[in-house]
Amino acid sequence: MRIIIWALVIWLCGFAYSLIFLLWVRFLVYLCAAHFLGLHPLSSLDEAWLLDSKVNKCQPVCYVTFDKNNVEAIRGAILERLVGNCVRMRCCITKFLGHIFMKELPREEVEKCIQILDENEHHLHTEKDLGDFLSKTVNDPIPLSTPQWRMWLYENYSENESALLFKEHHVMADGLGILEIILLIVDEFKPEAIIDFRPTTWIKQMFLYIISPLFILYYMIPILCKRRDKSSITNVSLSGEKQFAIGRRFSLEDMKRSSRDLGVSMNDLAAGALSRGLAEYLADQKDIEHSETITAMVPVNLRTKKAMKPSDIKLQNNFTLVLLDFKMGQTLEDEIKRVNRLMKKARRSIKPLTTMFIQQLIIRFLPLFITRPLMDYTAGKCTLAFSNVPGFKEDLTVLGSRANELLFFAPCMSKIGVGVSMVSHVDYFKMGISADTNVIKDPYLLLDKIEKNIQKCINLDLQNDDNFEIP
Repeated sequence: MRIIIWALVIWLCGFAYSLIFLLWVRFLVYLCAAHFLGLHPLSSLDEAWLLDSKVNKCQPVCYVTFDKNNVEAIRGAILERLVGNCVRMRCCITKFLGHIFMKELPREEVEKCIQILDENEHHLHTEKDLGDFLSKTVNDPIPLSTPQWRMWLYENYSENESALLFKEHHVMADGLGILEIILLIVDEFKPEAIIDFRPTTWIKQMFLYIISPLFILYYMIPILCKRRDKSSITNVSLSGEKQFAIGRRFSLEDMKRSSRDLGVSMNDLAAGALSRGLAEYLADQKDIEHSETITAMVPVNLRTKKAMKPSDIKLQNNFTLVLLDFKMGQTLEDEIKRVNRLMKKARRSIKPLTTMFIQQLIIRFLPLFITRPLMDYTAGKCTLAFSNVPGFKEDLTVLGSRANELLFFAPCMSKIGVGVSMVSHVDYFKMGISADTNVIKDPYLLLDKIEKNIQKCINLDLQNDDNFEIP
């Protein structure tokens, strides 16, 4: 029996490596052919995001408010600095021999992607106005024959500020890619303003690439066999209409102090507060039959180094998705520490890299009529998407105007109807929620629960009281 098991393991390993070899050979053939036609290749992770649905487009959105300036001048600077320096900003999506590529467009086609909003038609003067505008545009499809992004400028957001609103299709880049886009726009290219990534050597990276296929079944089977979440906000038929809720500012220094006091990372603290807030929200909705755990789909960055000069920025999707279980009924402190243990284990394992290999194999080799249901099946096990993007560590300017406020809204996929996005930027921490109207009628109710739990963590640290208990 043992010999049969070992023979099966060896056969599966050989099969996995053969698939990877064929994947690269096939890709190189397409790459060489496309090069002579002026086409730019997409990775399988890029292509995966084109499998979105009509009611849940994979389109990250964000807004930036900045010191008031002439938006015509800002538009000109964006065209020169961003569009002129980044190939993907000038490209549409095209097919060649059944494979998807990007193709450059004439400048006049690209210029149409940046619009100055008519202030007689649009009245954007509060954060809620910005959220409402983005929520109405987030599911508007971007034609594949055009650049896969849109940008809007609004000069008189307030007496002292203007606003920039942006959306892209996920095929272009991930959340950190949006930071790189902003970095290309500002007056001075400052790589030090972006967080440092965990460095690695090419030897270690090659070793991980070699051994990761051995663990494909080990990580894939638990995902496929995982039970679906059960709650009033899970697997609801989506309307395609979104509502955004924008939170208040928390002091970044307070968040860091609280994290140090609990012996966890700020990301763990935020995730624990989200978990506890979600449990309280479900209790308020009289949802007492929900499952013991609620699953979030969480992006994990795979970058090992950041761009040090503008020409280094290529835009890409360099992350993978992992499933994180939030345990309902835990105290806030216990949940924060439980999440901390899970995330530490994930960071030390090769699970993220192996998950990326699984995604590549699925997208490259399986036909569309199998790939889409498989992705829907996996996403159907989750209740929400959770993204915590580290913003810039210092102030940046565009034509001398300082960027004051920055917030992202992570996209959902398949049947997931709730997205929770958090960002730390310069000296504050802030969050936003996007929700399908069939899933959560008023996302501010959930937002309020999460923010109250974040405040409890901050109070614990600020009071410095050993007898202070987290309810």
